[in-house]
Amino acid sequence: GLDRFEKETFDIVITDLSMPKITGWLVAEEIRRMNPSVPVIMLTGWGAQLDPEQVKESHVDSVLSKPINRADILNSIDEAFAD
Repeated sequence: GLDRFEKETFDIVITDLSMPKITGWLVAEEIRRMNPSVPVIMLTGWGAQLDPEQVKESHVDSVLSKPINRADILNSIDEAFAD
C-alpha cells in the first residue's frame, strides 16, 4: 500500500491497526511524511482500548472500531475532510 501511495494520488487512507509486517501506526506515520494533507483513518478491533494520547500523536485523524457499518465509514470520512 505504501508503494502505491508513493506512485499514485489518493484522497484518504484507511488502514488497519494490526497487519502482518507493519502496524497501522507506522502506515500513518509514513503517509504523513509523504503527504501530510491526506487524512488517515485507523480501523481496529482495539478502538476502545487505544490510548487517546497515542492516537493524537500518531497522525491519525480518526479511529473506527470494528465492527463497522457504512454509516460509520461515511461519518469518519466526512469528519476527516471537515478540518
